[in-house]
Parts: sequence; structure tokens; C-alpha cells
Amino acid sequence: MTYLLIGSIVGVSLLALREPRIFHRFCFWVEPVLARDGIRMISSAFLHADTTHLAFNMLSLYFFGDALEASLNSVQYTAIAAGSLIGGNLLALRMHRNDPSYRAVGASGMVSGLIFSAIILYPEIRIGILFLPFMLPGWIYGLLFLGISLFGMKRAMDNIGHEAHLGGALSGLFLTLVLFPERLYSGNIELWALAVACIGLLTLSILRPQLFERIGQRNL
Repeated sequence: MTYLLIGSIVGVSLLALREPRIFHRFCFWVEPVLARDGIRMISSAFLHADTTHLAFNMLSLYFFGDALEASLNSVQYTAIAAGSLIGGNLLALRMHRNDPSYRAVGASGMVSGLIFSAIILYPEIRIGILFLPFMLPGWIYGLLFLGISLFGMKRAMDNIGHEAHLGGALSGLFLTLVLFPERLYSGNIELWALAVACIGLLTLSILRPQLFERIGQRNL
């Protein structure tokens, strides 16, 4: 599944970079999505802003997706990947529903969900970050990821779709717990902390979306 996803995403992304009409027809764009052009919720994952954006996403997909396939069957893997992609775009849509010009592309929502799924399934996992000389425990990485996403959403200081990252991560976590509910009873306090943080953020994003809203175009 991981290799199939990487191959299809790379192929379509490279084609769209050469054909702007494909890029604009299938990118995530609030106005047509609200007009029920729902295919953009999926197709945007197969487009990327440039080759660097594509390379980073595909490297992350390769490392985490390949590891997850050791614990998930094809149906479970597809459910988490697709659910994270759609969940990420749904949160971005809610955050930018009043900005019809908002457009974005990328598979980062899906990749974020797979990363959080790996954190749940492999509590002992340690994750490296560029320029840091040491590895972080997965649950600490998860909490940092949530904090950085919130900061980025509020400050709008970069060109990254933090909304889709956050929505994808939350979706991946919840879907994994639905498929593997025994993880909640493993006695792992760190996972409970991560789950509680995610529940709180999801509740706030639904009840008080104005706390996170910003206007602009981002790469997902």
C-alpha cells in the first residue's frame, strides 16, 4: 500500500506541476468544495506545490507507512490513510469556510495521521527531528506537533497548512484507537495524555473555531 501510494502521488504531482490546469482543477479550494465539488477533498493529496514539498511528504510516508504495514492489514491501512486525509481537509474547510479563495495541496494531512497511528501502535517509537542530535519519544513528538500546529494556525507566519496537519493527526489517532481499543487499556499514561490533548483540541476547533482561524493560502 505504501509503495502504491508513493508511486501514484509522485506520478500525479509531477504531471500537475507541468500542467497547471490539472493543478487548479483538483487542488483543495474552498469555493468549489462548498459547491459540492467533493473530489477535491481527495485529489488534493496527489498534488504538491513543488518537488521539495513532494520529497518531504514522500520520505515521511515511506518511513512511517512501511512500519505501519507490519501491524495493519490493507483495509485498516486504507481506512486510517483515507480518514486522515479527509479529516485534515475537513478541519481546513471549517477553519477557512469564510474565505472562498483559500486553496491548498499536499498529502501532509494523511501523512500526519499515519505518523500518529504509528505513535499509538508503537509506544516505544523514537522520532528524529532535523538538526536535533537526539531522538524524541513518540508521545513527546506528538505533543510538540500539536503545539506547533496550533501556533502556526494562529500566527500565520509560514506557508504550511497546519490545519490539515492537525486534522489529519487527530483523525489518525482516533481511527487507530477505534481499530485497536485495547491500546487505551495498556496503562500507558503518555498515550492517555496525547489522547486527552487531542480530544480537547478537537472540541475547541468545533465549538470555538474563531480561536484558530486565519486567512491565506497554504501548502498541506
